[in-house]
Formats: sequence, structure tokens, C-alpha cells
Amino acid sequence: MKRNSVSKRFLLISIQSFVLLLMTMNIYAGTVHTVGGSVTYTGGSSPASATISTYVVGRLGEILSGTYYPGSGQYAVQCGNFLTSWTAGDILHVDIDDAAGGTGSGEVVLTNDPTDVLNIVIVPPSPPAPIVGTIAQPTCAVATGSVDLSGLPASGTWTLTRYPGGSTTGSGTNTNVSGLDPGPYYFTVTDALGGTSDQSENVVINTQPITPAQPGSITGETSVCQGSSEIYSISPVVGASSYIWTLPSGWAGSSTSTTITATVGANSGDISVTATNSCGTSTASTLAISVSTTPTQPGSISGATSVCQGSSEIYSISPVAGATSYTWTLPSGWAGSSISNSITATVGANSGDISVTATNSCGTSSASTLGVSVSTTPAQPGSITGE
Repeated sequence: MKRNSVSKRFLLISIQSFVLLLMTMNIYAGTVHTVGGSVTYTGGSSPASATISTYVVGRLGEILSGTYYPGSGQYAVQCGNFLTSWTAGDILHVDIDDAAGGTGSGEVVLTNDPTDVLNIVIVPPSPPAPIVGTIAQPTCAVATGSVDLSGLPASGTWTLTRYPGGSTTGSGTNTNVSGLDPGPYYFTVTDALGGTSDQSENVVINTQPITPAQPGSITGETSVCQGSSEIYSISPVVGASSYIWTLPSGWAGSSTSTTITATVGANSGDISVTATNSCGTSTASTLAISVSTTPTQPGSISGATSVCQGSSEIYSISPVAGATSYTWTLPSGWAGSSISNSITATVGANSGDISVTATNSCGTSSASTLGVSVSTTPAQPGSITGE
């Protein structure tokens, strides 16, 4: 009897030791143990619905579903529902899907406590990039530009971020961004759930237009002949959209570019040009032009018309306006030359015409002429006859 009592006592001690061993190993198969926490988007709100799936890391073959409570934005997983035992120190992996493209996940080390907390943040799908619409460039009166953007999130409040620059909030699918200084920009939008889009197309704001500066020097001939065709030009003026040329009275030609081809009239004067754009017209740049014409026919030639062979004679005309030189022509056999308005000639044997023309860079006049008769010294008389 005593041996039986001892055996029973030993069996009881062994069972107690086994239970203590199990407790020391923290084996919780079928034990009620909750893992839960909040489910939020990156923007702070909670999804309307969500699907929860979990597994113990290293045991992918057993997936356990959890429960989502949309009213509170909380979820819970009952680890006791795993068919296979888990122990404190195991890692529980939790996946959450909001059925709208947003997903989140997390992991927690299981403990001996009745509850472990794991908060999950859902990364929402990215909204489309803002669509660039009409770009309003700066004007003469307004120094900044603006742009219309569309394709913004239709629900909730969005945040539009400008690069470079700051952020603005709003709602609706369209907005206008104003006050943009000259330079390049792009935009992203973050929706109410916290999803951020890709960047938009670039938006380039131009420099504000101003009244053009005075054009530089006009290039071209300053001494020209009536009737000739001349080209005048300037270098382009920054910001100019067109040019206005003014010619001396009687000239012909027109242009709105940096170059003009003009037909010279009879009058000298100034060629001028201004640069224009929507903001106004510059001061003028000018070039003084002197017009020359082909000289007129010289007046009458002064000088003897009956001359003796071998004599020295002077012929002249009055100066011709605009002439730079003169061309004299003498009868055959005469000698002499001149480019002025007078000539000294040695009379030859032949009578004929003396002529003169006036010339300049524009041409030669018609000739003025003077008929001259040459007399010679009588021949020696023949033999004298008489008694």
C-alpha cells in the first residue's frame, strides 16, 4: 500500500511538471489571443471596407482571416483559430486590402499577453497626374502667369503641390493656379486618402513683355543716286514683334522686318525705324541720306568759234550742280585735256565740234557742243610777175 501511494504521488508530480513544461514553452494552440489595431490611410482616414489575412511567418501554408470594423476603423485577428500551435515569440504577418487598390501590411511579435497591438497604414493608389490646360502668359500690365489644371480628384479635399513653390488645398476636378513668376513648373496632387500622383507636364511661364528698346544703328549707303535700289537693316530688337520704317519723301518701299529694300526718290532726308510689340513702340533710330542725281546737260560753251590753226584757245562752261568731273572732246587733230569746267586747247588743222559732259557717281549728262571753224595761215604767194 505504501508503494502504491508513492507511485500515485510520483505520477501526480510528473503530470504537474509536464504542465509546467508546457507553460514554460508557451504553446497556445486554440488559446484565445487577439491581435488588432487601427487601419488608416496615409491621409489619416479609415477605409469603408477591408479584407484581413494573416499568417505566422515561416508557416505560409496556413492563412487566417481577420475581421474589420468599419465604424471604428479597427481590425482583429483571433490567433486561437490557427489549427497549428503558435508560441510567444512567433511573428504574425498581417495583410490588409481595401478593395480599391490600397494595401497595407505589418508584423508583430506574439507575446503571452491576451492582446497584441499592430496598427496598419494603407498606402492608397496614386491619383492621376494633373492635366495641364490653358497657360496664360504675363502681359504688359501683369507680370505673372497662370495655368488651368484638370483631372484632379473628384471626391474629398486634395492638396496641390507646385515645384518650385508651395501647396494649396481645394476640391473639384479643375483649378486655376495664378501668380506664377517666369520660369518652369510642374505639379503633383495628393488626394484625401494620402495618395500622391506622378508629376504633371512642365509648365513654362515666359518673361513679362516690355516696350522694345531703341533699335541699333541702321546699316546701308548714306550717299545714293535717285532711282537706285538700296537695302537698309538693323539687328533684331529683343521682344519686338514687328518694325516700322519711315523713308524720305518720294521714296518707295515698305517692311515690318529688320530689313527694308527702298527705291530712292529725288529727296534727301532721314531713314528711321522703330521696334514694336503689344506693349508699345520704341524710340526711333535714324540715318541721314544724301541723294544725288545724274548731272544736267552743261550750259553753252564759251570760247572763240573762228580760230587759227596752232593757236591756243580757252573754252569753258558754268559749273553743273552735282557734277564731280567733266569730259571734254576736241576736233580731230587738236590737243588738250581737262576734267574741270574749262579746257585750254591747241587748235589743229580740222574744224569741228567741241563738246563737254558732266559726270558724277550717278551717271553722265548729255553733251553740250560748240562748232569751231579753223583758218590756216595763207600759203606763200607765187612768183611775182612784171616788167
